[in-house]
Amino acid sequence: MFEHFELRHIPALFTATVMTFGGMWSYFDARGAMLEFGLPDRIANTPAAAAVMHINNARTTVLGMCMYTLYFRRELVACFRLVSSGLLSAVGFAGWTAGR
Repeated sequence: MFEHFELRHIPALFTATVMTFGGMWSYFDARGAMLEFGLPDRIANTPAAAAVMHINNARTTVLGMCMYTLYFRRELVACFRLVSSGLLSAVGFAGWTAGR
């Protein structure tokens, strides 16, 4: 399975792992995930915010699974392009700054 593994693949595998499993957090503890994300307590306690967090984290989990799929299919260029995508960075940064 890892015959083509090289040290330079670690950032992509780390990112895929964090996105896949970190994205599942809100399904087990939506309030805790929102508080860790930096949202204020008044937002973390609302059911509507939990629904939005579930949708966002579903997207994150799917992107992580896509990265794993691309990696194991040895489509490394596409995998690294997804890692370095400005879209992922922009969405994460916008959410992080809005939560501060």
